[in-house]
Amino acid sequence: MEDNDLIALLDRKFTEADQRINAHFEQRDARFDRMDARFDRVDARFEAMDARFDRVDARFAGMDGRFEGMDGRFEGMEVRFDDLRIEVGARLDDMHTDIKKIAEGVSNVDEKLERFRAETAHNFKDVRSDIRMSFTVLGKRITKLEDNHS
Repeated sequence: MEDNDLIALLDRKFTEADQRINAHFEQRDARFDRMDARFDRVDARFEAMDARFDRVDARFAGMDGRFEGMDGRFEGMEVRFDDLRIEVGARLDDMHTDIKKIAEGVSNVDEKLERFRAETAHNFKDVRSDIRMSFTVLGKRITKLEDNHS
């Protein structure tokens, strides 16, 4: 009767360990799903920004055409237009700088995510190794008990 109790106990413990591992994997999967959703939202924001920049670029293109047509009529205003172009260029440079900062931030998040994934994979390997070792030790103990009982 002791062997049956031991077998039942081991079965229950293995089932509990399996449930904990499955729960852990489900938590990790849920966390990755949340991270994917965040990245989707960030992507949507970038798409909206791209659309805005396209509209700004279209506006600038329209303005350039108007300026070229007015050059003959407003030669006296040339200095003022040069000042405006410098200001617009500075603003574009500022926007490009901001875009570069955002891109660097996304790159940093990607690196952190990759490190997290690698660390998680390594931790899962450690857990699996520990479980295998426990199963091996328990298997030997069961075999020894069976041999001693026979």
